[in-house]
Amino acid sequence: MRRGSLLVGALLVLACGRPERLEPPSAVETSAPPPAFPDEAFPSAVRHELPSPAKLVAIATSDDKGITSHCGLLDSGHHACWYGPSECFPQTTAACAPYELPVLRQGCGVGGPRVTEGLDAGVDEIIPGCALKRDGEIRCRRARSPIRYERIDLGGAGATDIQGSWMRGCALRTDGRVSCWRWVAADGHDAPPRIRDVEGVAGARVIDYAQGRGCAIDGDGALLCWKDGSATRTRGIERAVDVAVSAGGVCAIDQAGALSCGDGERVERAEKFPPSGASRVRAVMAVRGGFCAHFEEDGELLCFGGSRYPEAGIVVSTFPSGLRDVVSFGRLDCAITDRATTCWDPTENPLRPRSFPIAALSSRCLLTRDGRVSCYGAMDPCPVF
Repeated sequence: MRRGSLLVGALLVLACGRPERLEPPSAVETSAPPPAFPDEAFPSAVRHELPSPAKLVAIATSDDKGITSHCGLLDSGHHACWYGPSECFPQTTAACAPYELPVLRQGCGVGGPRVTEGLDAGVDEIIPGCALKRDGEIRCRRARSPIRYERIDLGGAGATDIQGSWMRGCALRTDGRVSCWRWVAADGHDAPPRIRDVEGVAGARVIDYAQGRGCAIDGDGALLCWKDGSATRTRGIERAVDVAVSAGGVCAIDQAGALSCGDGERVERAEKFPPSGASRVRAVMAVRGGFCAHFEEDGELLCFGGSRYPEAGIVVSTFPSGLRDVVSFGRLDCAITDRATTCWDPTENPLRPRSFPIAALSSRCLLTRDGRVSCYGAMDPCPVF
């Protein structure tokens, strides 16, 4: 599935040291089935299961302007939400216990799950407060209408990817251009978002966007980044193939598998960054306060940057195949694979990665592989494994 002003400076000195290394936990990549869901890790939990045959395959949390909604993508292509005023959802939960979905409190009238109005079957991807349909149409919620989704007008073009959230987001269009939207409170709660095309981007095939900063890679491998204005070509990299964006910086991979990081206007190669002599980076992903790089040779996942990881990086574990994403969940960072999800607390020394049968995560909810959903309060430091 995401930063500080000191991140860029930290990224540019990665060549100054060798990454710290941890022995990978044996439970991460084995032929044995993943362990049963660890109830002891989430004490006193009450979990909600969607009625059969509906099954959640993804989940996203939107908590803005006094309305909280937890929305899920069903395997049928439908979109369903649990929603209500933010005060109806726990801000903290006792003993680090998840709360039940749907949350039903006296005087709150929180409902769910409800199939979202304006979204029939055919949803392919979701981000907080928005959904991308298989026909390329984007629909997003309004400030006071968490389950009423309306179309984002891209001038007749469809979309192939969306990043960000309903308040600020961007779409990669089918014509290779990029359009971004921003909801402005002064326009009123029911006003549609303001939409603009990003000037200077054409023929894009990859995008990423986070908290007002976006980047795209065009057909020639040029890395183009922007904030509120037009996109400019990033110096220091040619033939880019992948990019990750956070509020504090940008990291990109070139065709040779080399990793470069910087502020978006310029990136610099991290010459001595790879662990164990590995030379090619397979993918790079943004997490809270830093980035994680997945290397090809041994599948090592190395995380770095910000205040939570060493400047030279630390090898968290190895994932030879099946790694789909690395996301932040509460104070944890989690690597999602085809088989299970491995989570760790970057503030622990040494790190203690553990593997769980979690299929998907939002900022506050987790979805297990058997379809159960558990959510945490906004202020919780949980879960604690």
